Formats: sequence, C-alpha cells, structure tokens
Amino acid sequence: MSQISRLKDAEISNGNLINADDIDAELNQLVNESNSQDTRLSSVESQDVSLDGVKTFLKTPKTDGIFERTSGNGVSVESVKMARGTIQLDSKIPVGSIDTGTDQITTSILHGLATGDSMMIESDDILPSPLSDSTVYYARAVTTSVMTLHPTAGDATGNTNKVNLTTVGTGNHMILADPPNLVEGQVWYNHPEKKLKGYQDGAKKNVLLEGDASSIPSGYLNGPAIQYVSAVSIKIPTGFVCRDKDDSLSMSFTSDATVDITVSGANGLDTGSEASSTWYYLWAIADSSGINSPAGLLSISSTTPTLPSGYDKSRLLPIAIRNDGSGNFLPFFIGRGWPYKPHIAYRDFENVTGYRVLSGGVAGTFTAVSLATLVPPVAKMSDLQADFGGAGAGVWTYIRPTGSGLTTGRLIGKSTSGYLQSNDISDCLTDVSQSIDYKTGGNVSLYVTGYTVTEVN
Repeated sequence: MSQISRLKDAEISNGNLINADDIDAELNQLVNESNSQDTRLSSVESQDVSLDGVKTFLKTPKTDGIFERTSGNGVSVESVKMARGTIQLDSKIPVGSIDTGTDQITTSILHGLATGDSMMIESDDILPSPLSDSTVYYARAVTTSVMTLHPTAGDATGNTNKVNLTTVGTGNHMILADPPNLVEGQVWYNHPEKKLKGYQDGAKKNVLLEGDASSIPSGYLNGPAIQYVSAVSIKIPTGFVCRDKDDSLSMSFTSDATVDITVSGANGLDTGSEASSTWYYLWAIADSSGINSPAGLLSISSTTPTLPSGYDKSRLLPIAIRNDGSGNFLPFFIGRGWPYKPHIAYRDFENVTGYRVLSGGVAGTFTAVSLATLVPPVAKMSDLQADFGGAGAGVWTYIRPTGSGLTTGRLIGKSTSGYLQSNDISDCLTDVSQSIDYKTGGNVSLYVTGYTVTEVN
C-alpha cells in the first residue's frame, strides 16, 4: 500500500500544524506516482468532499491542522491519535468476478470486511443488476475474498434477503468500504457512512473534521428541542447533534427518534417496566462502530442508564419527563434556554390538583413545601402560580429555598386593598430536594407551571 511518506510523523501528531494546500499538492503528486501500484489510493483532486457538514477535506482553506481531540478551532481528530502520518482516501477494493448463480462477489484482493460491515459499489461502465452506485449495502463475509450483499446489517448477520444478482455488468467494478489490512494511525474516507474514519488500538474510530461554522467542539449540544408526542412517547428531532458524555463521539440524528416508554431498548425504556408517578431521564445513545444509528433511551437513572446491545456511548439530555399517577407523560413544551439551561413548561397546566403542591396554606412562619412531584432533581428553579385568599390590606406572602436562612424571603403577593387573587412567579429557587418555604398573612395555594433544568450540561 502506498504510504504518504513525505507527511512526517511529527506533522500529524500532538497538535503540530499542517498547511492544507501543502497536503493537497503532496497527495496529488504521490497519487500520480503510485497509480500503477495501488488502486485503492485515489485523489480528491479539486472537488469538494462532504463530511457531515464540513465543506471539504483537503480543500478546506487554511484549516490550521490535525489535532488529537481539541475543543478549539481548526481540524480535530476524534479519539484517534494521528501518530504515523498515513492518510488514505477512498478505500476501493477491486471486484474479480461475480457469480449470478450463488449471488456471490469475489474480490481480487482480500476484502477485509466483516459480516455486517457497510459498503457501496461503483463501476467504470455498467454495474451488475440490480445494484446501484448510490445504495449502501451490507456484506456477509463468506470467505476473506468472497461476499454476498444484503439490505441491512441484520440481514447480513442472519443471511437473509440476499441481493439477487441477475447480471455481471460490464467494465471494472470496485467495492467502496473500509480498507483491508488496516494499520495503526491510518485514516480513510468511508463512503457508506460519509465520514472519515481512523484505526487505533485495533478498532475503527470515527474521525471528525472541525474548523468552520459547522464544527462540533467539546461538550457540543445543539439542534431542535425535544418534543412531547403522546402520553407514552417523546421525540428527538432530525438535526439534533451532541457529543457523548465522555466527549469521544458525536451523535447526529439524521431522522426523528421517537422514544416510547412501552418499548424496551433503543428508542424505548432501558430496563424494567413503566412505572407511574416517576421521573424519567432522556439519553441520546450511539454505537461507536457506526453500525447502529443514534437513538434515544429513557431511564430512571440520570447517571448510569442500562445501554442496549450494540450501543456503547451516551449523553444525558437536559430534560426530565414526569409519568403521572395514571402512567401518562405530563405534556410539556421547551421554551427559552434550549439546549443548555432549558425552561420546561407544562403545556396543559391548569390550577387543578395534578399541578398543586400546596392547598390553602396559612402558615405564618416559614414552612416547607415539596415541589418534587413536578420539579425533577436536575432542576433547582421552578415557575409557580399562587392563588391568594384573605381579605383586607397588608396581606402578604413570601417564599424562599427551604433552609436558606433568609429572614424575609421573596415577596410573591401583597394586598393593599381587598385581596390579591392570583400571581405567576418565575424562577423560584429550591433547595437540593426541590423544596421551598412559604409564609403568609392570609392563605395561599401554590401550583407548579414548569421548571428550568440547571444540573445538566
């Protein structure tokens, strides 16, 4: 395999910079020199290569360099230490023969694919029917140089729904996939996944280029807000992107992920069965191998969800969903502050029992009121509606975080003549148990209308 030897080790390690134009010129020269030696090394030439929002690879103007995981500007390598300076573009594996009787494809070299690996196929003339050069297929490795094609990874693993090859096509055919005989530090462009990948510690890793407006820095969390769908489901919308909790992988949702608490596993509940009067936390989960698409996961744990098979990365999202006494999600809407400190408003709020935390309280000294049924542990800030009673001037009501030590507290209602009937109070701080203290000169009922997530980044 041709090595880009002039890109010295020191140039692609430990944050040292490389000029993008220099790499481009060097690659073009080396490709011209090695065309007869290695058909799997090809040039980007002058066209752009789309890499999940990053406009180009070699043609990105002055993108500073390649680093090992950086949250700053420039180009970063995700979980891959570029130590050897080996860059390979377009892993193309030549097809030797096609058997329409067995539907098997034999490659001219060892294909290096495992059963379930994604791949595409191209031709310089006509592809075998019914194959398409724009379709992603999944290989079943019959031998190290023989494969069959399947529409999904599950079909490849189970040897089902094999693609029926009716013609052999004409011209030269190439398999576009992960390269065979991977070496440590190697980087290539994976066509089926439309991203750069790298090889480190015996495993394939996604490689992320950053440096323009679409860069994904450390701790990134962005995209459309989580949506309420029904009494049993919520949705992570298309376009939502985040880093995992270990900041080692980016999760990009290219289609809606509807998460249903009545379903087990990915896009469902992590373990056990649905419980009433319970807080559930929403996690984004991903498969670092790239086989399984990102998904959502509900869990009663805000620290250690039980990941389903095939998933090894996760990120707690800034919301908690309340399953009420009837086993229904309380409808919500996410307003200001998304995505880092979002305000969650109860969409169907009414001053009824389900949202009431205090009924006709008359305490004249500070007395604790728990909001924990409507304000989750990840929130220390709530919105309240206060309904007041008690005729006459000078009727007052105060609140404070439970045990705060404030002698007066926050005034939420005071009558100068007659009595105040109702007030909306925003951003009420609670203690660590989602509790406030109140005191009043008349009587007051308190309702929770929403909360602000303060404990999830």
